[in-house]
Amino acid sequence: VMLPVVMFFLSAFANMAREIAKDLEDIKGDRLMFLKKAVGVVKRKLAHRFNMDLSGNVKLRYRPRVLSVMAAVCLMVAMAVSPIPFMKGMLGYVYLTLLVPADMLFLYSIFLFSRHGKKKREYARISRTIKLGMVFGLLAFLFQGRQQGKLLRQGFLFLLFLLPLAELLLERLPGPFQIH
Repeated sequence: VMLPVVMFFLSAFANMAREIAKDLEDIKGDRLMFLKKAVGVVKRKLAHRFNMDLSGNVKLRYRPRVLSVMAAVCLMVAMAVSPIPFMKGMLGYVYLTLLVPADMLFLYSIFLFSRHGKKKREYARISRTIKLGMVFGLLAFLFQGRQQGKLLRQGFLFLLFLLPLAELLLERLPGPFQIH
């Protein structure tokens, strides 16, 4: 397994979970924005066509609970992938030392996702926790990279190429708030 590929999957899954948390954080705002625009333009026709009532209730494609589970699974995959560079001998103990807090923050985020009745500020907290875990992960690669030099520089160049590509692909996926 190439180190850049592992780094890509680790960052991609962590970022996917954070993006889901950010979407859940703004669920009410997205609903209101959609309703104001759609209902204002062609109130009755759109309401009937897209399974809306005139009070503005929209049937969402995914429930927040399903999205929370999806984000938790992404974090679990990131945590499962993260020790591979150490186990394969690609990175050493510096990486492992900084990886532990990152994975603990991801684990805590999974716990936060598992709680019921979340509000916007709780999703913001989850997003910040994931982001902090991602910072620890990045520091793990950076500090180990100072010791290993060239191998890690190549990995970061590979990531700099792949991450924008992954972000573009994620933007094209159907959003969680699309109507049936």
